[in-house]
Amino acid sequence: MDDLLKKILLIIESETVEGYMVGVSVEPYKSGRSYKRFGFEGFAVMKTELTPLQAKRFKQSYYDYIHNHKNSIYYKKYNPKNRDDAFNPSIGGVDVNEKRNDFNFYIVWWYKK
Repeated sequence: MDDLLKKILLIIESETVEGYMVGVSVEPYKSGRSYKRFGFEGFAVMKTELTPLQAKRFKQSYYDYIHNHKNSIYYKKYNPKNRDDAFNPSIGGVDVNEKRNDFNFYIVWWYKK
């Protein structure tokens, strides 16, 4: 997970990136493309092959981190339209105890104009 977090942070820390969102999905390309309608320009998938429980924990941990560090660039750049909404670490209705490891992490972002 440390390598995954480092990759995410490199994208977010880029001076050209204005904002971003993250997620996990068994169909990350489909999920990522759906964000195009919100104006996101960049998209990357990290092949993580997480179990449902790992995926849910990762999303919750990331959310907790940015909300406990509101002065950080990671919080400030997270999509301001929903960064303070109530968080539900959804994994698409999949039971966290299901025996599978096909959840992959994705990040979508937009550039400064």
